Amino acid sequence: KNPNDINARKALSIASLLGGITIAQSSTTLQHSIGYPITYYLKISHGRINAIVMPLIIEFYGKSIQSLLESILISAGFSGISDFIQWLEKQNIPFKCPELKKLNIEEIVQTTLQARNTALSPVSVNEENLKSLYKKLY
Repeated sequence: KNPNDINARKALSIASLLGGITIAQSSTTLQHSIGYPITYYLKISHGRINAIVMPLIIEFYGKSIQSLLESILISAGFSGISDFIQWLEKQNIPFKCPELKKLNIEEIVQTTLQARNTALSPVSVNEENLKSLYKKLY
C-alpha cells in the first residue's frame, strides 16, 4: 500500500527470498501447474491465479492433505481451512476464471500433464480429472 515504506519492502523481499528458496528445494504441485498456462495465455499474475485455484485444489486433494494443511494454517494464525478460504474471499479472490472458456482446454491439459510438478501432487492426476478441474474454474 505504501511503496516508500522501506521496512515493508525489506520484509517483503525477505519473504520472497525465503519462498523462492523453499520452492527451489521442495518444488510445487498441481496448483502451480494449473496456474502456468493461465498466467501465460490470460496474463493473470501467477500469485493471483494460485489464489483463485486454491479452494479447488484443496477440495481435489481432500483428505490426503487435510491434517497437514490444517496444521500449517493454524501455525499461520488461521483457525483452519474454512477460515483461510474466508480470508482469501476478503482479498477479492473470485475462485473462478471465466476467461478460460476462450482457451483450448485440451491443449492446456496436455501442457499441465507434462509439467514436472504435476507428478508431485499427493493424489493421482490424469487427463480426465484435470479437464474437470479446469472446467470447474469457469
